[in-house]
Parts: sequence; C-alpha cells; structure tokens
Amino acid sequence: DRGGNWAAYVAGGACMASAGFVVSALFSGVLPAVIAGLSLAAAGTLTALPLFWHLPTMRLTGAAAAAGIATINCFGNLAGFAGPIVFGWLKDRLHDATAPTLLLALSASAAMALTVAYRRISTH
Repeated sequence: DRGGNWAAYVAGGACMASAGFVVSALFSGVLPAVIAGLSLAAAGTLTALPLFWHLPTMRLTGAAAAAGIATINCFGNLAGFAGPIVFGWLKDRLHDATAPTLLLALSASAAMALTVAYRRISTH
C-alpha cells in the first residue's frame, strides 16, 4: 500500500484467477490439473478481493465512500445469488461445465481490464 501499486496486485490476482479457471476448464478430465487450476483461481481471487475494497475509500470520503462500499456489496450479493444459477443453467444446457467455467475466467479477465483502465484514468 505504501508504494501505491494496489491496481497491479488487483489486476495480477484477477489474471491469476482467470488463468486458473481456464486451466480447470481446458483440462476438466485430469483431476490434478482441475485441482491446480481451481487452487490458482482461488488464490488469485483471494488476493484481489481485499485490495478491491480499497477503491471506494481511495477517491471518495464520507457518505460517498459509504455509497461506494454499499454499491460493491450490492453487486457482490447479486453475483452470489445469480452466479450459481447461471453456472447451473449453462451446465444443464450444454451438459458440460467447460463453458460456465470459461465464463468465470472471462469475468476475472474483465475485472483485470477494468482495474487497469481505472488506474490509468485515475492517474491522469
């Protein structure tokens, strides 16, 4: 935090999560690869999340910071509800977990890209 490189750590964690989901999806028939991929995805997610919560309080103060935190919490709760439904629906429709797992990878990649874009915008 002293160096102000939080965006690099959030983006790195999201990239690691995305790579882990891709490994897990592409090698779904190989149990050690799936375990390694999901472990990598969990490590990346758990690295990025605490630093992500720093975003609203970095630029906002008072009621605006509280609203930013509430917004993140709202989207997190909605994703926690809708995510398993979408994953299960895709798995049932396609009879395979590869596509929904790749959707998780795409979501992590989007988080990485948005964090890098936010960092570039906020430094200029």
